[in-house]
Amino acid sequence: MMDKEQDMMRAKIYLGMPPRTRNKMKRNKLSASDVIDIILADISKSHRVTVEGVKGKARPREIASARQQFCWLIRKAYGTQISLKRIGSFIGNRDHSTVLHSIKIVGDLMDTDKLYKQTFFKLLTNLKENYYLRDALKDITIEL
Repeated sequence: MMDKEQDMMRAKIYLGMPPRTRNKMKRNKLSASDVIDIILADISKSHRVTVEGVKGKARPREIASARQQFCWLIRKAYGTQISLKRIGSFIGNRDHSTVLHSIKIVGDLMDTDKLYKQTFFKLLTNLKENYYLRDALKDITIEL
């Protein structure tokens, strides 16, 4: 039953992606930007918010949390290969200082809030199950 639900969720994520990314997925030729689009779509779905919501100006907790976790994951996955400004461009042209603050917030929460850390660990585990994200996220670990 769980596999069927996960497959349905993945199908919805796939259909919500730009056609350009879906076509590249079929040919298995994804760029870093395409992988980042997939991560954003997966994080949005896991938080039950829209990609447009994450890119928008709204600041409800779920949307802000999705944005912050996205920034943290991209920074950990790509390090300095992708600048803070570039990360910000994926979430509604946020300033580099906003991205840096998001990364710090997630790090601080994982250090102090065990439940947050466990929840984020589950999210990361689910993201790593995505065939297209395995390589990008393989070196990211969260110790419980």
